[in-house]
Amino acid sequence: MRYWIKHIIEGSIYQGLEVFEDQGKISYAFLSLQKQRGELHVRKESIYDCLDKVADAVSKNSPLMVSLNTSSILGKDVDHWKEIAQEQLVIRAFPNLDLDNFHYQLLGLNDTTRVFICQKKYFNEFLNELAQFDLFPAQIEIGASPLQHILGHLQNTELIGSTYKLTREGMVVGFDSARGGSIHLGGLELKPESLTSFAQILGFIEAKRPIGNFGIYNDHLLNDFKNKRLFHFGLRLGLGVFLVILLVNFVFFTSYQDQITELEANAPHQHDVNSVRSLEGRVADKKLKLSMVLETTGSKSSYYLDRIASEIPNTILLTELIYQPPIRPVRKDKLIELDENIVRLAGVAQNKLEFTQWTGSLEQKNWVERVEIEAYDYVSSLKSQFVIKAYLDEIEQKQ
Repeated sequence: MRYWIKHIIEGSIYQGLEVFEDQGKISYAFLSLQKQRGELHVRKESIYDCLDKVADAVSKNSPLMVSLNTSSILGKDVDHWKEIAQEQLVIRAFPNLDLDNFHYQLLGLNDTTRVFICQKKYFNEFLNELAQFDLFPAQIEIGASPLQHILGHLQNTELIGSTYKLTREGMVVGFDSARGGSIHLGGLELKPESLTSFAQILGFIEAKRPIGNFGIYNDHLLNDFKNKRLFHFGLRLGLGVFLVILLVNFVFFTSYQDQITELEANAPHQHDVNSVRSLEGRVADKKLKLSMVLETTGSKSSYYLDRIASEIPNTILLTELIYQPPIRPVRKDKLIELDENIVRLAGVAQNKLEFTQWTGSLEQKNWVERVEIEAYDYVSSLKSQFVIKAYLDEIEQKQ
């Protein structure tokens, strides 16, 4: 069950993109892996010279991990990385550094720690550039820091990356040579330019948090991706359910129509004919009502669901979004009854104040009659589970 939920939220395809600079030229190394039966398989490896080509290769419904490794990312080694706090390590590597203006990450090696820093201004400009090509990462790291996620799997192994080399002694040094060759990791054959992305993807799958001050920022990026994917999946599932209901109803209607034709051909008693025709009328009436519900799904329900999804705070993660849920479970030979003009939402809230403000603003919509909280349970001091119902007006009103 847990694997099935994770598959819905994340999928089975994982993508990595390293932006690196070699001899003054920016390149984009893209790696796509697919997880099948607990094993990773390479789907695509490519190196591009511009972001528009990257955008064509990236799947928008699969998580994208980005590592930024240009000349604007500075790295420096300091000793005894386990004995002092992270910020002290950064200050030791870069004295007088104003941490309010920099992002940093740490890569713990054998006897040293490599500190990577990046100006927040440059970092934000890079994210804005990605957004222009409709690229929204689920996680971002800088320098060669993603190697932290695979060091435990290596033993005295020398590996060459995009612009660096991991020595047998566990040191990361700059490396400038012609492209080519391959590396072998966990049964996979990869290009050297894919090493950073592979390490970052492996850390993402194993839920390892990067060491640095990106934690909260990456949490927001991941929540944004999960909300978009869940909304996309839920909308498609809802439309599929309505189509299945319509198909089942059509099959029953066709069966009743065939019975009437057979009765009329055999000249049955008028009483039997009238009974069958009355049954046909009731079935036709139900078909008409179901068709009306389905016709509104593409306009009315899409409008409501789009408005609700666009205003969900980053601290709220939806696990369920159903338009007109069934009143009771579907059973054989029983009528399917829908809770009309209702949107049922369930999920996890990380901030009670933002949850209250969100439900309050939802209730103020002129197309929402009222909002009812069915359940609100504390999972921990930082998380709560909730289930709410939004009762919609029958007449669509767009703001």
